[in-house]
Parts: sequence; C-alpha cells; structure tokens
Amino acid sequence: MQVLSFEYKKKKWKLIAYIVGGAILLIILLIAALTGQLQENSCDNSTTTETQLDSKSMTENAKNIYAHWKQKYGATPQAAAGILGVLQLESRLDPKSINSSSGATGLAQWLGGRKDKLEDLAHKENKSATNLGVQLDYLDQELNSSYYASNKQIFKYTDVHKATKAWLMDYEGMS
Repeated sequence: MQVLSFEYKKKKWKLIAYIVGGAILLIILLIAALTGQLQENSCDNSTTTETQLDSKSMTENAKNIYAHWKQKYGATPQAAAGILGVLQLESRLDPKSINSSSGATGLAQWLGGRKDKLEDLAHKENKSATNLGVQLDYLDQELNSSYYASNKQIFKYTDVHKATKAWLMDYEGMS
C-alpha cells in the first residue's frame, strides 16, 4: 500500500512540475505577444513543407515553436504553453538534447523507430536531425498520421493544465 502511495505522490509532483513549466512558458509567450516580440515565421508559398528554423535559445525556440503551431494548427497560447512545458522538461526545448541513459533525442525525446524516421526526414531535407525545423516537420508528420491525429485537438485547448495533461497522457504516453 505504501508503494502505491509513493507512486501516486511521484506522479503528482511530476504533473505539478509540468504545470509550473507550462505556466512559465505561458507567461513568456504572453509577454512576447503583448510587447510585439512574437512574430509569425512562415515559409514562402511554395509547395514544400520544410520548416526553415534553426535552434536558438530556449526562449527563442519557444517563440518559434509557438508561431509554427499557431500557423499550422491555430494553437491557443494556453495550449502552446502546456505543450511547451512538457517539451521543456523533456529537452529544455533543445533539439540537440540527447538523454544519456536511453539515447532519446530531440524536442520530444524520440526513440527507436520514431528516431529513425526523424533521421530519415532530416536526410530527405538535407539537414541535421538536430535541426529545429526538421523536428517540427517530423512532429507535424506524426500529428497528421492516423495514430496521433486526434492529438491536434490539444492545440485548441484554452486551459494550460488540461493541455499539459492531455499532451502528457495522449502524445507522450504513446511514445
């Protein structure tokens, strides 16, 4: 019984950490939006789906990722903050992040076949698998697959806590 209690407390603190991270990113995004620092990063109108973003600081990556999601999915600031909070804890929003114990890579800490598919896409785009744009393109591919398609609804959430939990349980839980 004591083991179950410990596991519950551990999950509770992990969720709290994700929520706090999401709230911090929401504040950053709201300040950026209010001060006019948040810009749309759209590609030209060609038929390519290649996202042209290079990795920068965590704050700049957060802004660029949010702009990408807003353009692609109409993401609300609350949903983006919740999802970014999860990704911040996973990778510190660093597409070059590698988990030393598992070898998980990138923003969403991809492993196995998913990591192989990310590397295949990078090769196809003639870029590194650690490129922010490549990783966003790969995430888009996953979200457009039948397996993850329902997760796109998370981008419409207007509650940071619900978006955080949904991303954790639905997208991250499927990896």
